[in-house]
Amino acid sequence: MLNGFTQDSRRDRNAALLEHVRLLAVVPLGEIFQSVMDVLPARLDEQAGSGGASQIDLIEAKQEVRRRREHSLSRFRSHLVNAWQLLELGRPLSVEYKLAEADLDRDGAARLSLLSYQDMEVRLAIRRMADAIAARWRTELMRVNRYVGLLAGGIKLSDDTLPFGPHHLGAGVFDAFEELTLAPAARLEIIRICEDELQSRLGVLYAGLEQRLMQVIQASERALLQPRSRRRIPSARLITEGEADGEQAPDWIARFFAQWQPPDAAGAAPAGNEHARAVQEILPADLHALLQRSRQLEQQAGPDARRALSQRELLSVLSLLQSMPEESPAGPRPARLKDRLKDDIRATGAKLGIDPARVRLDPVDEDMLDLVAMLFEVMLDECNLQGPVRQDMQQLLVPYAKVALLSPDLFLRENDPPRRLLNLLADAAESLVGDEAAEKALRAEFDRTVDAIQQDFAEHTEVFAGWLQSFGTAFASYKRRVEIAERRATELHRAQERREEARRFADGAAAPRLQGRTLPPAISDFMTRYWSPYVGMTVLRGESGADDLAQALALADALLEELDLARVHDQARPWLEQLQPALTKLLDNLGLSQADAQAARAALRDALSGQASKDAAALSELPPLPRPPLIAQPEAPAPAAWEEPHALAEVDEVTADYFRQLPMGTWLDFVSRSGSVRAGKLSWISPISARLMFVDRSGSRMCVASPDELSAMAQLDRVRMHRHEDAFYSAMQGAIDQLEN
Repeated sequence: MLNGFTQDSRRDRNAALLEHVRLLAVVPLGEIFQSVMDVLPARLDEQAGSGGASQIDLIEAKQEVRRRREHSLSRFRSHLVNAWQLLELGRPLSVEYKLAEADLDRDGAARLSLLSYQDMEVRLAIRRMADAIAARWRTELMRVNRYVGLLAGGIKLSDDTLPFGPHHLGAGVFDAFEELTLAPAARLEIIRICEDELQSRLGVLYAGLEQRLMQVIQASERALLQPRSRRRIPSARLITEGEADGEQAPDWIARFFAQWQPPDAAGAAPAGNEHARAVQEILPADLHALLQRSRQLEQQAGPDARRALSQRELLSVLSLLQSMPEESPAGPRPARLKDRLKDDIRATGAKLGIDPARVRLDPVDEDMLDLVAMLFEVMLDECNLQGPVRQDMQQLLVPYAKVALLSPDLFLRENDPPRRLLNLLADAAESLVGDEAAEKALRAEFDRTVDAIQQDFAEHTEVFAGWLQSFGTAFASYKRRVEIAERRATELHRAQERREEARRFADGAAAPRLQGRTLPPAISDFMTRYWSPYVGMTVLRGESGADDLAQALALADALLEELDLARVHDQARPWLEQLQPALTKLLDNLGLSQADAQAARAALRDALSGQASKDAAALSELPPLPRPPLIAQPEAPAPAAWEEPHALAEVDEVTADYFRQLPMGTWLDFVSRSGSVRAGKLSWISPISARLMFVDRSGSRMCVASPDELSAMAQLDRVRMHRHEDAFYSAMQGAIDQLEN
């Protein structure tokens, strides 16, 4: 007897398309059963009118069905919903255990119970109904099983586990009438009527469901395989030269893989020829032609009469090469990664007794090896990897060459575990540039994953799912720390910019008040070292400091008015008496001690008195104002070498507008004066100055520039588009571009 939960959970599923399938199938099934319930009382009445021993039972059944109609509909829908939810979890529910009356006890073990003769008849009737519907629509259901299984993550579905198949439909009918008080004969008659009504109604659903599923999947594939942006920074020159539309050129997916159907798995080789290939095409034909044309241009060689190395032999050679990555042929090494790989294959094959002089690579396999090697070469360059990290990533070339030879899913499926893991490793390798504890922990996990792939991967790509989960967890933890560092850098720069804005406001408020005036030293010091910082402090407080800011501005105006009065009227007066409340608040907020504050008041009063009495000696002997204590401020990170952009005399407005509209989170490559390249992500745009702040992979600030300054940098080729966020996709596009140039 089968368990109710027949398969393990699968993570590789398309939730959006599954929801679409639910709306196409599960919801209409509920409506179909509702229409059956609507006609069921009338059908029972017809059967009761024909007479017979069960006439009373059928009349009572008609009344019971009407009375419990909503309850039956609810139980039917509940079963379908439960079966669908388990499919979404990757554990499709088997109907077998339900019709055999098996359930689980508290310990999770199957518990069996004996069935009465009447109950057995009911279950057999349900099974006959399901079998009859399944037999009538066998062809359509087989295809539907395959489509839904693929969408659910590669699960193999059958009539017993398809949530809206005939058997689950029968189980739903069983649930719907299980709790109704019915005579055995009436219950069997209801099942027979349901079979008749469902056969006619399900015909339309199952006949059209296959076509609609094909349309949904094809529409989804077209959406996923739309040409992606061939990205470059726009400029007026590109528009003038007519290259602006080049961004919409078809990418490698649209050109080669959108319409390509991979061949079936290779079968047995023809008898008497163990080296023959069962499949002659493992890449799209146009891509094969492009790779072979490129190789012919490089090699300029004629026909080769040597025997082609079989794929089985090639995989064996690659496995041996994978197990001893440190060993390489003596002598100078080719510059290109693909040539180096083929040299290693020939040298390793010789250790297995395969004479390189008598065998050659099959052109189909050689195409795949060239493509994977070029992909790695472009990926390493686009990620700007250097030193040991680059060497570690290169060690993955041989395992991934085997993955590509075993299955085309590496190119066809974005969520293929080997491809997703390679993307994560490439992203992590870009981040391994610091010596912080987080980078060291990530590097340790990176090394463990690379070593595991080299040592443990044979020919079963399923093992990548475990490595993907393990490394993905570690990398997610690292990215959370980076996000914290990024937020901290943003807050520091935001605070720095607000302080600069407050300082500019204070300087702007002081300039017109002091312009054209000759001030006594004490009053001049007060305006520059006391009043201006205080105005900046009140501006930083925002709306809560609006009243204090108005009082500070009024204090400056009143003090200067007092000075003008002292110069005009030669008489003694109670200087500063009207200004004491505002002056006291200012001195207190600056943190002066009581003695220093009193000294400041006395110095200002003496300065005004000296102006009134024209006492030059007194003015020259005034004590200096006590300095306010310094307020500690967090230090912003020191700018990098390329944080000093200078706008050109003529700004390219097309490029500048592009940077003004740059979405948050966009990555750019910044090139230093020495030629080194670092990736930076747009983390914050200042609402004050409209300057853009970019952070590096560790979350630290690396560049702050205006759109005009970035436009100037782009013209000097010191800033350019970063690779696509999908490293595999971007590298494949770069490899195709190399083949065509």
